[in-house]
Amino acid sequence: MRVSLVGCDGDPLACPFRDFGDAVVFGPWVEARPGHGLVARGAVDLRLHPTPSSPTLDELGQAAIVQPVSLKLRDAWVGTQGEVLDVFMGARRITWGTALGFSVADELQPYDLEDPTHFDRRLPSPGLSATLHRGPWSLEGAVLPIFTPALLPTGLVDLTAGADELFDGEATGAGDVTLNEVELRPTLPPNSLGEVTLGGRLRWTPELADVAVSWVHGRDSLPQVDGEVVLTGFQTDTDRVDVGVPVSYPHRYVGALEFRATPWGEVGLWGELAVVLPDRTTATTSERQLEALAQLGTIEEVPDPLPVTITQDGAPYARWILGTDRALGPVHLVAQWLHGFPTERQASDLSDYGIVGLRWSPSPAIRTGLTGLSDGAGLLVDAEVGTLVRDNLELALGGTYVVGPEGSALRDFRGLGHARLSGELHF
Repeated sequence: MRVSLVGCDGDPLACPFRDFGDAVVFGPWVEARPGHGLVARGAVDLRLHPTPSSPTLDELGQAAIVQPVSLKLRDAWVGTQGEVLDVFMGARRITWGTALGFSVADELQPYDLEDPTHFDRRLPSPGLSATLHRGPWSLEGAVLPIFTPALLPTGLVDLTAGADELFDGEATGAGDVTLNEVELRPTLPPNSLGEVTLGGRLRWTPELADVAVSWVHGRDSLPQVDGEVVLTGFQTDTDRVDVGVPVSYPHRYVGALEFRATPWGEVGLWGELAVVLPDRTTATTSERQLEALAQLGTIEEVPDPLPVTITQDGAPYARWILGTDRALGPVHLVAQWLHGFPTERQASDLSDYGIVGLRWSPSPAIRTGLTGLSDGAGLLVDAEVGTLVRDNLELALGGTYVVGPEGSALRDFRGLGHARLSGELHF
């Protein structure tokens, strides 16, 4: 159960509940190993969601409305494992990278941001993967034929540019026009042979370190504003303009280098460097619609040239993360430096973030955790205390607190602040 810390309007009893897709979850799984290196696994999450806030009276007579249920696939694959070659087919999580919580190298599969406090989660996407391994060397290749977009948070975080950034009133001569409703209009790529995502990773694991290089070619799973912005609503009110914002999933190449080592006893070091070659994306305003605005008197004249907002300049850029950790008895300390948040996708947007983590287990049945992320102006802190009941039931109390002033890269995450109570049992 998650209770929001924002949107309460000064009344604590008015604080809304938040659902990150985990209010009630039953997750059965089955795994088979019939022998000769064969293996198969299936796993799904059966999830109960809150009733919609504004159903009709007739809809309240339907169990599917009163108790809405969804299925989320976690595993559905078959494979064979041998002394030299492993092959897997189906929907399976393929994990690349070495960093904790954030990875710039793990770009093969789409983000799972249903819980937008976890950028390390990915959706298993259908595909075929094979790994050749011998001694400390391994070579992995993956083919994902069906494009899967990222699973996005529901209304709490805005991962795209806003209408004020795209529709420049001064540039169009409409500085006194009010931007009203904003509608995002995504265009998914076709599921065709030309849209296959390809990836490869070469890994070397000697005794002292773990080193890997990888590359990915495919579409970005996060949406980007790209195309002709559609202006609507001015036919009935010349001072208010609704905006339809086009969204696409541009192509990109990602090449990455990663390492992990333990050079001094219990001190661990890791790092990842990714170079991204993205498509160029822009947002333009329809000339035909600007002419209609001029005829209505909403703007003085159609600007020449037409205003263009570059949402992604197409130039190569580099993101990286460096980290270290140290265990001191029951305390585990982690520090990381991240250059380039996952939602920042051109060199001029990249910011630096400090990430610290603390894990303390004062007894085998109690654990505490604290994670903080800051860009110098904003702050996101997540804390949790958990206890084991009879060894396999874990109860936890925690929360997320966000400070995101204007000018901070964390300003769009201000709606995530919440307190939560959870229970989880594995059997």
